[in-house]
Amino acid sequence: MSPGRGALALRPVDLDPDQCLILLREKGDTVRWQPVSPTLMRHLQQHAEERQATGTGQLLRYRNGQPITYRRYDHLWVRIGEHLPWVYVQQISTHWLRHTALTWVERSFGYPWHVRTQGIPTAAVMSAPPVGWNGASAMR
Repeated sequence: MSPGRGALALRPVDLDPDQCLILLREKGDTVRWQPVSPTLMRHLQQHAEERQATGTGQLLRYRNGQPITYRRYDHLWVRIGEHLPWVYVQQISTHWLRHTALTWVERSFGYPWHVRTQGIPTAAVMSAPPVGWNGASAMR
């Protein structure tokens, strides 16, 4: 599964608005919780509601309620690049954004504690989230 496919597999039941976390299912049957901003969480919830995404159905949908395809998701960056030349020049992509966000988490909180498989910490995780971590309050 390439970058972005985790987002396409996102379902309304994968949103944890209390902790500002989304559950991503990615390549190699990897499942992990990803922190998101309160703003993104609100918009994901609003998108799901407005586009009639059911609890276990795909969250990202066209206005008519049909699930978006990978081709459509991937093409969004081409369209964004047409309006924001720096996106095209810098070759911004979902993968680039993910890498940038994870770098920020590592620099802000230490070794990437976000690595999870089936919700269980893997051997690669050297530290846990900071004591008292709350995604909603930490990302405001």
